[in-house]
Amino acid sequence: MIDTPGFDDDNRTDIQILEDIAKWMAMKGYLTGKHQLDGLVLLHPVTMHRVGGNERRRTKLLQNLLGPNACKRVIIATTMWERLRSENDAKIGLEGREKDVWYDLVSQGAKVRKHYNNAESARTIIREIISLSQKHGKLEPLIQTELALDPQLVSSTAGRSMRKDLKADIERSKALLADHLKERPKEPRKRDKVMQNKRYKDFKSWEEDKKEIEKRLARQEASLSKLSSFHVSRQP
Repeated sequence: MIDTPGFDDDNRTDIQILEDIAKWMAMKGYLTGKHQLDGLVLLHPVTMHRVGGNERRRTKLLQNLLGPNACKRVIIATTMWERLRSENDAKIGLEGREKDVWYDLVSQGAKVRKHYNNAESARTIIREIISLSQKHGKLEPLIQTELALDPQLVSSTAGRSMRKDLKADIERSKALLADHLKERPKEPRKRDKVMQNKRYKDFKSWEEDKKEIEKRLARQEASLSKLSSFHVSRQP
C-alpha cells in the first residue's frame, strides 16, 4: 500500500507533486520494470460540494499521469459520509462531478465507490482493486512508460501539459503587469507621505499590487525553468 501526496494540498504546487511522483517511481524501480501497481484509489470527501479551479487542474494532472489505459484500474472512493445528515446531500454533487470533472476518468473505466470510514469498507475497495488487477492486468501509468523511455519530465504528457499551462499563465501575468503599469498614479510628494492622504494611499496600493503581480510572474517563470530542466534517473 502506497500513500501518495494529497492532490488537494494547496501548499504543494503541481510541479512539486509531479516531481515527487517521478522521483519516487525512479527510486523504487518502477522505471526499470522492477515493480508494478495493481490499481489506484483516489479519495474524495463528499463534503466538498463545489468544483474549484484547483480540483479541475489536479484532476487533469492525474489523467495525464495515468493515461486512458490505466483508468480501468482506478477507484474513486468517496469519503466522509459519516459527516452528512443525509446521503442525499452529496448525491447531486457526485452526479455533477461524474458528468463534469470526473467524466473522462469514469468514461474510460474508473469506478466510483463509497468508503464508510471503517475496516470492512476499506477491505471491500482493496478486494475490488485486486479483482480489477486480475481481470485487466497490472496498472502501468502513462508517466511510468514515458519516463522509462525519456527521463526528461517535460517530455512526458503531464510535463507538456503543465508547460503549456505555465506558459499561458506567464503570458497572462505579463499582460496584467503591462496594464497595471499603464495605470500608475502620481507619485506622492513628501507632504503626501506625512499627511497619509488619498494620493499617498493610492500610490501605495498600486505599488503593492505591482509587487504581487511581479512575484507571481517570477514564481511562474521559476516553475517553468525547473520543469524544463528536471529529469530522473531510470536506475533505483
